[in-house]
Amino acid sequence: RPDVSEQAPSSFLHDLFHELETDGMDAAFNFGLDSLIAGFERLRSSTTD
Repeated sequence: RPDVSEQAPSSFLHDLFHELETDGMDAAFNFGLDSLIAGFERLRSSTTD
């Protein structure tokens, strides 16, 4: 299982800024929120396994 914690934040920021440039603030906010929720889901599922 690769350790993604090192490259995840920079790739996330890159994607976030891309959303901001192409679709505007609302889309970037939703993208950030979805990513945050997905991160918590992964964290929760990894602790219950």
